Amino acid sequence: MRTPLVITVAILGSVLLASCAATPEADPTSGSSSTPSRTGTASVTPTPTASPEAPAEQIAAPAGIIIGALATDIVDASGTVLLSLDYDTDGDEAVAQLTELIGEPTATENRPKAPHFFETDAAIWDGFEIGVLRPDEGITTPSRFTVQAKAASAAGLTIAAVDGTEVGGSFEAAQEGLPVDQTYSDPNYPPRALALELDPAMAADNVAYGLIATESESGGTIAMINAPDYVYDAA
Repeated sequence: MRTPLVITVAILGSVLLASCAATPEADPTSGSSSTPSRTGTASVTPTPTASPEAPAEQIAAPAGIIIGALATDIVDASGTVLLSLDYDTDGDEAVAQLTELIGEPTATENRPKAPHFFETDAAIWDGFEIGVLRPDEGITTPSRFTVQAKAASAAGLTIAAVDGTEVGGSFEAAQEGLPVDQTYSDPNYPPRALALELDPAMAADNVAYGLIATESESGGTIAMINAPDYVYDAA
């Protein structure tokens, strides 16, 4: 019999049509999208890691004092100049700069005016000193301050002249090779002295001016290195 099959197919067709009719169409004027949206997924932006700051540049520790005819340099262990003190610059500023670099002086001293000497304010670091000149008004000095070493080290720093001469070293060794006009030797007026380096701007026929090394009273060794100063030859 064919009748029941036809009825069954008709019923199924009706059910399918009803199902399609029950699905609502998207309203084109609606604000919502017909496209399904994702749920349950979060977008995570990684927090940037702060890069470490570069360490501040560190100034190398001072290791030595090098005395020359025109300036005294403070150097580190490699010989790099950390501070250069030109004798033509302000003496009080030189004291302040050296104090900032190596610490406070161990002593200060005022030396009154005397024959052949200007009034001087000295800042002393053990065996090394800066002497700030205080000339009378209107008087011009060859330099604004001087330096002096009476030891081979001070404040933990080694001290030497630019040619390597040190306090306590051999006077004869320092004298070797120097021209006669850079030496002073008079048995009537000891001690002997040497001009280790000259200031060319102060050259003269009978006098040398610059970096001076003076012999000890007992003889044979260097007792003091100072600059700038004069040395007179024996002639």
